[in-house]
Amino acid sequence: MKKNLIISTTFLLVFTTLGIFPVQKILGQQVSPGSSEPSNLPDSPTTPSSTPTTTPVPETTPNKVPNSPKFSQLPCDSDSKLSSPPSATGKPTWETNIYKYYGQIDSRTKQANGRGLMVFKENGFQYYGDFKNNKRHGCGRLSYPVESNINYYVGEFKNDKLQGLGSLKLRNGNEYRGNFANSKCQGEGVYIFADKTEQDGRWNADKLEGIDNFSCKSFNRDYR
Repeated sequence: MKKNLIISTTFLLVFTTLGIFPVQKILGQQVSPGSSEPSNLPDSPTTPSSTPTTTPVPETTPNKVPNSPKFSQLPCDSDSKLSSPPSATGKPTWETNIYKYYGQIDSRTKQANGRGLMVFKENGFQYYGDFKNNKRHGCGRLSYPVESNINYYVGEFKNDKLQGLGSLKLRNGNEYRGNFANSKCQGEGVYIFADKTEQDGRWNADKLEGIDNFSCKSFNRDYR
């Protein structure tokens, strides 16, 4: 009786073991003690780098752009006579120790009024254009002396000053076109290089805002 009980118990343990083993093998996983989760969980997502993204620093040189129609036509550009001013020949209408004047005058005040040519004796400047009450006022062309890096200015004048819209041409082929105030590049304007690329922006007292040492009246060798 006892022998039969031992044999029965042995067979029962063997069958139980064979029943459990195949199930674990089919699942292909082990269960950690005290946990119902499989141990082979997928990898967690990659954590983004904590290093901040570096923002590119703008270059200090001008960002030149292709030719722009802005300021392509200025108020005084249509005056073809300003492109080839007359020579100072013959007897001047009047003469002072500073300049010679050839042109229209007010018969009553004897002042320059209308179109005329004014040649400055000492510094080599020459102006041809409109006058009002003996002052450059309206459209005109101011030619600079040969030793200057500026060739000429064509544009609007007011009370003897470069004032309004105009073009300043440099001897190296560069050009500024845009707004002037008190004889300086002031306000919106575009700087056109000799290769016809451009840099536009806002100007203050001849300097382009946001770019150091960029002048509308200099050669700007640093940027070419």
